[in-house]
Amino acid sequence: MAASAVYDALVLDLPASQAGQSLRLLRAHPAYRYTYIYCARDQDGWCDALGDGAPPKDSQALACAVQGWKDRYATLSPESLENSYETRVLAWLWLGGARRILALQDASKADFYAYPLLDTLAEGKTFDALSTLQLLGQGGWLGRAALVDRVRFCARCGSRRLSQVRCLQCDSRHEQNELRVQEIYSYQLTEAGYMRCSQGLHMELAFSANFDVQGLIGEEAFRYSLDWLLDMHRRYGEPVFSLVGLRFVNLQQVLEASGEQQGRVLVDSLIERLVDIIREPDRCARSGEDMLWLLLPNTNKQGLAKVVQRLAGLMDPFKESMPGLEMRLKGIAAPLDLRIDEDAGLLMTRVGSGLR
Repeated sequence: MAASAVYDALVLDLPASQAGQSLRLLRAHPAYRYTYIYCARDQDGWCDALGDGAPPKDSQALACAVQGWKDRYATLSPESLENSYETRVLAWLWLGGARRILALQDASKADFYAYPLLDTLAEGKTFDALSTLQLLGQGGWLGRAALVDRVRFCARCGSRRLSQVRCLQCDSRHEQNELRVQEIYSYQLTEAGYMRCSQGLHMELAFSANFDVQGLIGEEAFRYSLDWLLDMHRRYGEPVFSLVGLRFVNLQQVLEASGEQQGRVLVDSLIERLVDIIREPDRCARSGEDMLWLLLPNTNKQGLAKVVQRLAGLMDPFKESMPGLEMRLKGIAAPLDLRIDEDAGLLMTRVGSGLR
């Protein structure tokens, strides 16, 4: 089938074991590497790792899903899709919307787990899955989605062949807390990874581990900076700083009304205007498709009010092209608005709750 015709989407009406085998073959073929492939019957681990779940309930829902896939695919060039192994991984995740990189138990692997997607996209070449995940994670493109397992190894020889706390490989004994532990996770695109894909995958992965293509820093780096300022303030009573949360209300509905591709171009333009107005020491991060954060060192309550006023004016040029899109702002200034023992996560949660 893959050799004679190319379809917009596939539905596999097969038992789980056969569907899993078909998925391995189809994902290895360039024509169906990124396409929606659904499994109509029961599903096993291979179906979960390489497929897109059960098919949509009706033809209209299927057509809508396929059109969204086509809109995303249109932003990518063939060169960018085949630029590297890593870009193929990112493209597969992004084109599928809610896809994740899942781990399956595999006794042939040293850590007893494999990532079928990574093996399939390798095109017969040898890549170390954990190194690939680490590279993409350090670049800010991938984040951990869920903990799958904690794998324990012999501290002496590295074997996983353990019986209670006695290693069957080297015949050594260990206390439970002496064993080496490796945590196995599933992975998903971060907001920075999503933004990189939406802008075409043209840049090299190594251009920056901290900043994405719009001048935003990763959410983890943003929280670290905020925690550092909070810690300094608790210790020394300074520096003064402000935190601003910015949320786009009804963003998804606006994107659907204006067309996903055109809508995202407008949102990206709006974010670029926001980044342009902040100062060099300021930091800006995106924690969700509709949520942005600004960290403003050396900005007191009066300075915060001026910044919020400037930010509110950003929407003016976009009111005609994106009707219905509302931007909500909430800011706090240290030390007046801080609470005792509040870390970055709790503070951002408090500010974000005021934007709902």
